Amino acid sequence: IRSTLKEIGRIPVNITEPADIQPLVKELSHGTIVPVLQLAATEHESLELFTNFLKHLPSSSRNVDVTKPARAYIDKVYRGIRGTNVVVTGTVNSGVFKKGQSVMLGPIENGDFVDGRLFSIEMFKKRVRALRSGDLFGFDIKDVDKHLVRRGQVVADPDDTIVGCRVFEANIVVTRHPTRITVGYAPVFQSHTIQHTVILRKIYDADYLCVGDFARVRLEFMSHPEAVRIGDKIVLREANTRAIGTIVETVN
Repeated sequence: IRSTLKEIGRIPVNITEPADIQPLVKELSHGTIVPVLQLAATEHESLELFTNFLKHLPSSSRNVDVTKPARAYIDKVYRGIRGTNVVVTGTVNSGVFKKGQSVMLGPIENGDFVDGRLFSIEMFKKRVRALRSGDLFGFDIKDVDKHLVRRGQVVADPDDTIVGCRVFEANIVVTRHPTRITVGYAPVFQSHTIQHTVILRKIYDADYLCVGDFARVRLEFMSHPEAVRIGDKIVLREANTRAIGTIVETVN
């Protein structure tokens, strides 16, 4: 873990006693410090220290994302629940969803989005009238073909600017790979709830990549477009291979 963190520009810092917590929490906002605690849950080792650390963390605020267009990535899909069309679950990424509102869902196989309606909203098995950024959701979506719905798609406001993307470019760092990565390599792409094989189409300024290399690359989803945007964090993985990075350009 320590070597991986250092490869991506992070600094692991051990927390071994309560006196370590306060100075470290003050540095977390810079985004380079990674706290490391060694725990043994079965023996209750350091659990009190871990709880104390959590209490000192600043409270998160979701108000910033509430004003943005409503958007949520689908994690699970249920098509056989009696009295429903198709139920999807996940976590709201931004904005506010309200019962009865019109939404768009996609991208489907051809990259388009389809229109639907939130017939009901649930959170922790209770019906609610609205959900906001950060909430876990369960949507019963009407007026959409349930066979078009899959994991990794987006439920969003009809006026959201997100579109389906097949080809994109990203800045990545290879953190684990036994040999060399060359054009044509096909790892599994992960971001949000998306899991989709991508093909490495181009490596800028290099013929191949090895462990520790940074590069800008062009990638293409193998089967169909996905809802990705500039700035999304990504992971590429396959067997003993790991690479992480950020999307810097999309080609629609």
